[in-house]
Amino acid sequence: MKRRLTLIIAIIFFCTLIPFTAFAADIAPADGYNDHDYDKIRNFLNLPSSAAGVTNGQAVNPAYNPDDPTTWTGVTWNADPEKRVTEIGTVASWREKGLAGSLDLSGMTALTSLDCDLNAITELNLTGNTALTHLFVDYNALTALDISTNTALSSLYCYDNSLTSIDVSSNLQLLQIMVGGNDISTIDVSNNLLLENFAISNTLISTIDLSANTALYTFSCGESALTSLDLSANTALAYLDCRNLDLGTLDVTLNTALITLVAYDCGFTSIDLSQNILLESLYLSDDDITSLDVSSNTALNLLGIRNCHITSLDLSNNTLLTYLYCSHNNLSALDVSNNTLLTDLYCASNSLTSLDVSMLPLLLEFDCDDNAIPVVDVSANLLLAELECDGNGLTSLDVSNNTALLWLSCDNNQLSAIDLSANPLLVYFDANDNQFTSLDFSANPALAQLFVYNNELTSLDISANNLIYRLRSFGNPLTQIDADINGSAISLTAGSGGTLDLNCYGESFYAKAVPDSGMSFVDWTSGGTQVGTAAQHDLSDNTDYTLTANFAVQNPETGGGNAVLWILPIALLIAAAGVILLRRRHTF
Repeated sequence: MKRRLTLIIAIIFFCTLIPFTAFAADIAPADGYNDHDYDKIRNFLNLPSSAAGVTNGQAVNPAYNPDDPTTWTGVTWNADPEKRVTEIGTVASWREKGLAGSLDLSGMTALTSLDCDLNAITELNLTGNTALTHLFVDYNALTALDISTNTALSSLYCYDNSLTSIDVSSNLQLLQIMVGGNDISTIDVSNNLLLENFAISNTLISTIDLSANTALYTFSCGESALTSLDLSANTALAYLDCRNLDLGTLDVTLNTALITLVAYDCGFTSIDLSQNILLESLYLSDDDITSLDVSSNTALNLLGIRNCHITSLDLSNNTLLTYLYCSHNNLSALDVSNNTLLTDLYCASNSLTSLDVSMLPLLLEFDCDDNAIPVVDVSANLLLAELECDGNGLTSLDVSNNTALLWLSCDNNQLSAIDLSANPLLVYFDANDNQFTSLDFSANPALAQLFVYNNELTSLDISANNLIYRLRSFGNPLTQIDADINGSAISLTAGSGGTLDLNCYGESFYAKAVPDSGMSFVDWTSGGTQVGTAAQHDLSDNTDYTLTANFAVQNPETGGGNAVLWILPIALLIAAAGVILLRRRHTF
């Protein structure tokens, strides 16, 4: 009995030495902090993040201390005697941190804002957060989101989660609803009379009623399941994005406040824009429109009508036009003389036979590829930075006035010479499939990408252009190449009977020997020493090479060679066959 009593007393004494917190579910908060809010935040920060061995708290702040709220980065407390959390994720401090798990913020009645975009949060409990006005949870892993008690909410951003439904009927103060990128099939916004910005892009929503949303200012519904769109009640609408919808028709005649319309690939054959006099940006590419009247859209700054079937385009009233993208149409003429503010002009793949850009002093980018324009005159475009004039049958091209030129593509023409001495900023030059016999890049120290394949070049010296990291030179009768690429000084020489190719593109970096007809490649030598027997000789960065490709008359036994050497054996074979036939005939 005494032993048992002694044991009990020992156990009681031992327990008095163990801190009380070992038996408590929650750690007592630091002085001055609300117990409820403290525990909620601390519990989440102690969960493992998506990075192995790192808690959510450490992901936000490597110096995170579970017992010190001053290390809880992104958590804002008010000045109440018992501090309450008012904001979480301030200045994007919780964005894209790999935060994971369940975030339970229920009952945090002082919380006004939560920003935790681009994480891996799977659950979010906002029950009772009656002061919450701003919610940003885009790009997480949420499968459900209940905001029914968040009646003060004005901004809802939950784009690209895994939501299948969302109920906003209790959120009468909502100004912004962004629910795109989810598997939502329906949404009712009839109670959200204050709604100004609404996005349902990339959802399964097939019908939408916007008749009650007369304050709607922006609406994005592209790549949803909508097949019709009634905007007659939305007269304040300024921005509409309905790209990649099977609409067929769209009536925007009552949307006179419209400033931006993105409606490409909607199956339109026509559209009436006569009432949209405030329209500044219009994208109608990939539609079946054959004609377009923009004469009333005098505020138009950007016009994108790529890949339609437009045969004529009158831009005489669009004097504010700055960006014009009308490639891949059926235009046979284009007058831009009144569009003197143009900086970007893309009119490739039409049927243009001439184009005057002399009235465009601000032109920066000009693409007239694949037309039939025999002369491209850019002498008046002194600010031009990018010129693409492929496939026009050009026999000459003068870029001597374009000293700001960075990018020049003139492949698939009939050019035999070009002067680049006035283009010191040039970084990209594509001139394949022409008739160049020589090219001088000594005045182009910034050159980084060079494509000159399928020409008539016999030598190529780019030893002074040490910024080049992409080069393609095949299909030329090159016998000498000098280059400085990827830190490698390279000198290639072709012996009699073959040509060279130097390639640096993607993962490929090699010199290639190409034997002439009737010749065969022998080996690569450097200083008389054989260094390779494969025609394609791989090169390494930061290694200098002086290589000679050696060729010899092709051995008849390996193919080609002198045809006379084959005549005798063939003749003997035929003679022998004839003798056999004669013997058989005499036999019978």
